[in-house]
Amino acid sequence: MKKNNLFIKSLTCAMALSMVLGTVTGCTNKSTGSEYAGTVVADHGDDEEETKEPNSLKKKINLRKEAKDQVSELDSVDRENLDIVIDTKDKSIFKKGTSVLSFNYSQIRLMGDSKTKYKSLNASVKKINKKYKKSVNKRFKSLKKSSVKVFNVAKKTKKGLKEYLPSDYAEELSVERADDKILSFKNEVSSYYTGANHPVQSTECNNISSKTGKTLNLKDVIKSEYADYTSLSKILTEKLRERYPKKGFYGDDDKKLAKNVKTTLEKANKGGSANWVINSQEIIFYFDPYTIDGYAAGRYSVVLSFVKDNKYINDDYLESVNNFTRILSTNESEYVDFDQNGKYDRLQVKSSYSKYYDISKITVAYQKGKKSIKVNGYSMESIVLHSKKFGNFVYVDLHQDNDYESIYIFKISTNKVKYVGSIDCGFDSWYDNGTESKRYPTDTDNFSLYTRMYALSTYSASRDYVLTSSGKPKALTKYYEVKDDRKLTLKRKLKCNEVNLDKNEVTKKATLQKGQKVYIYRTDGETYVDLADKSRTKGYRVYIRDDAEGSYVNDLNIYDVFKGMIFAG
Repeated sequence: MKKNNLFIKSLTCAMALSMVLGTVTGCTNKSTGSEYAGTVVADHGDDEEETKEPNSLKKKINLRKEAKDQVSELDSVDRENLDIVIDTKDKSIFKKGTSVLSFNYSQIRLMGDSKTKYKSLNASVKKINKKYKKSVNKRFKSLKKSSVKVFNVAKKTKKGLKEYLPSDYAEELSVERADDKILSFKNEVSSYYTGANHPVQSTECNNISSKTGKTLNLKDVIKSEYADYTSLSKILTEKLRERYPKKGFYGDDDKKLAKNVKTTLEKANKGGSANWVINSQEIIFYFDPYTIDGYAAGRYSVVLSFVKDNKYINDDYLESVNNFTRILSTNESEYVDFDQNGKYDRLQVKSSYSKYYDISKITVAYQKGKKSIKVNGYSMESIVLHSKKFGNFVYVDLHQDNDYESIYIFKISTNKVKYVGSIDCGFDSWYDNGTESKRYPTDTDNFSLYTRMYALSTYSASRDYVLTSSGKPKALTKYYEVKDDRKLTLKRKLKCNEVNLDKNEVTKKATLQKGQKVYIYRTDGETYVDLADKSRTKGYRVYIRDDAEGSYVNDLNIYDVFKGMIFAG
């Protein structure tokens, strides 16, 4: 769901960091429609009050003064954030129970009001998706043909099949910025062909104006006197030397490095593609393996900070925002400028594994602070939520057995990471015909999380939340919306109430007829379920309850009323 940017003015940050984490009350089970999301687990971290020593505050003020010498005060603004969904399509190939090719690719799309309000942007995103889908399908056909051929040879001998490794193509799409000004995202691709020495890695970036739908190029964001490849390559060469002082970069000759940087910029920034993204802090440039160094060195990145490097960046893009989110890569170090003073600090979310290869521990580290908690799961995703009012938090979404998910919340402050607690929710996601759709939070004032429900079936239901001072999300509605296409058929007549689905208001009494087909549309998880016709224009509210003997609708056992219900453990 990355990325945007982490900015708090120095003095405001110093005051916010001294606040004691508030205690959240009124939290009940996730299925009750409670004020807060899910069941909140008690804080197992250090409860001592956070303090700030005078010397530390003085140092922070001095850093801010140094920044002011380089750039005028950046104004924080409220921007409208886009409603973004990331779709991941799985096209894996198996032969006789053996994986031959593991293949998935991702695409981004706008949702809800963002889709209709930003029509030019939506059209551009659709065009990019269509072009990319065509390209990735060619890769799939090529890999499929070669992978099946190698597998057929390997299976002829026991030794060949024993040493066989399937081909693999995987993408990780993350959003750097998604607001009414810019949509910026990158796709990290790893491709392995059976028999090769190692995977091939690449980074594909897109930057689009939200208002016009125009693809941004370097000349749009970099001042004209620095936007040519020769000038920009010299600047980025200096940045690479500063950030990686011990690296050789194919030798220690800066002229050779600058030449390789220039070649990379020229090749990467053609035809709408790019090797850079822009968020609310910086412009980040990526250099894949073999571009400026060997494969083993991995990928390099450098930044042009809005504060420290403002002389290179067009004024239209020198802007900080009051709230944003940023997706974090698991087990990789991220460098963030929380105080917008040009000084970057390391932030890392790390997973530790048990002997059974499941995640047994989550560790969040920032500056000299670190906090670890014991967990049990098999995969995870993390984001930073920044609010000028409340500070910075990391949400870690852990996937557990039986499709359960929990979000573990950490508060980030100077030299300290504090574990807040967990909630029985996950980043909003759903499946449809082999495609997983993930809706990452992009706005701390309004974001969606999903909860597992058991009302007339098992399914995923989501509702909107707002960040609070504790870091725990507060629900904006008492009901959940259901995305699963769960169809039920009436086994008998059932009295109910008609409901206005748009306004969530009961209108008049009605009766559902035997044989009538309806779809689960909305629920509070405890007292009622709203059903809808196929077109989702007519709604019907039925009232439910559970006790030790079973589940009921209108005091009738649910199995006597509906067929098509599916319950999972």
